[in-house]
Amino acid sequence: MLVAGSDTRARSVARFSPPRASAQVVRALLTVLVTFCLWASVSVAPASARTRLVVAAASSLTDVIGELESRYEALHPEIDIAPAFAGSGVHRIQIDRGAPIDVLVFASRGQVRPLVESGRVFAEDIHVVAGNQLVLVARAETRLGDFAELRSRPGLLVSAGDPVRVPAGEYAARLFEKRGWSPRLEGRLVPAENVRQVLRYVETGVVAAGLVYRTDALQSDDVVVVESFGPSDVGEVEVVAAPLRGSGHEDEAAKFVAYVASPEGREVWADRGFSVPGLGSTTPLTTASDGSAR
Repeated sequence: MLVAGSDTRARSVARFSPPRASAQVVRALLTVLVTFCLWASVSVAPASARTRLVVAAASSLTDVIGELESRYEALHPEIDIAPAFAGSGVHRIQIDRGAPIDVLVFASRGQVRPLVESGRVFAEDIHVVAGNQLVLVARAETRLGDFAELRSRPGLLVSAGDPVRVPAGEYAARLFEKRGWSPRLEGRLVPAENVRQVLRYVETGVVAAGLVYRTDALQSDDVVVVESFGPSDVGEVEVVAAPLRGSGHEDEAAKFVAYVASPEGREVWADRGFSVPGLGSTTPLTTASDGSAR
C-alpha cells in the first residue's frame, strides 16, 4: 500500500470534482496533481527491504485492484503494491511525462497504443485480463425505460466521461454516434473526469442518467441499469494490463501483471462482476503491421 497520506492524496485527486469554469484548466490541473502524488509516493518512502510497485489503474477498477493488491502482498510480502487511480488517459499523460509508474491497468486498449509507439510498453507484454459492459443507469424514481426514451425526453440530462481521457467516455461517444444522437449539441451532456464521477452525478440527482460500466453499477444501491450495450454499439470493452519499460522494477512488475492475468487473478475479476472469457489463459494484444497494438 502507499505510505501514510500518499494513498489518501492519490484517491482524493481521483475524486476531485471542481466547478465547470474551464474544462482545459481542470484537466491540466488534475494531471499535474495526480502526477505530483505519484512522485511523492515514491520520494517520501522510507528505506525498506520491500520493493514498491506503483500501479496506475483506471478509476473504474478501484475495488478489484484493491483486492488483487491484498492477495498479491499476502503471497509476496517482499512486494508493496501502491495503486493510484484516475482516468486511463490521465495516467497515459503521466507516463509520457516520466511519472514513476511500474504497472498500468487500463480500461481500454486505445490508451495503451501511444505507449507502445513510444517504447514504454511492448505489445507482447500487454494482456487482456477481463471484459466489461457499458450500461445506462438512472435512479429508479426517474422511471426511464431505455436509451430511446432518454433521447425523447428533452428535460433529462445525461453524464458521460471525457472521451479523450476516459475510456468509458470513448465508448459512450461511439454509442451516441451509432444511435445518431448528440446530447452535447442539445446542451444535455454533463461531462465527467471518470466513471465514478458519472455514477455520483446520477446518485445525487445532478443528472437523470449516466453511462458507466456494469461493474460500477453493481456497486451502487441507488441506481438501476436501464439498458446494456454490446460490441455492435460500442465495440469490445476490455481491461488491459502491462508492465512499463524503464521503470527500474521491470521483473517485479512483469510478475505482478502475470498474477493479475493468471487463473487465480481472473477469479478475482469474475467475483467483481467482470467477464473473463478464456479463464486459465492470457490473451496478449497482437501487433499490427505499423507496429501499433491492436
